[in-house]
Amino acid sequence: MNKEVELKITRVKKLMGFAISFDVFIDDNYIGKLKNGKNLTCNISLGTHKVLFKCVEKNIIQDINITPTTNSVEIITHAKIGLIAALCNIDEVKYN
Repeated sequence: MNKEVELKITRVKKLMGFAISFDVFIDDNYIGKLKNGKNLTCNISLGTHKVLFKCVEKNIIQDINITPTTNSVEIITHAKIGLIAALCNIDEVKYN
């Protein structure tokens, strides 16, 4: 039986950069748009996965490792204003 766990990606609500959304991919599969103050949720399997946040200025990649003892993962982000547009900044990765 293949275990899957919930991955929740949360974007903290901020006034700066509020209008810009980020496209989110897991292992090159499109998950959705991450908007200000919102979250995306999906199930992922055991192993190491690449979470990609596509931004105008620079793409941000976060690797996560799901082990048999992992029940859920939450990635907390916020928009950081850059030279041209907002960047996705990863604040914390919580493994439960």
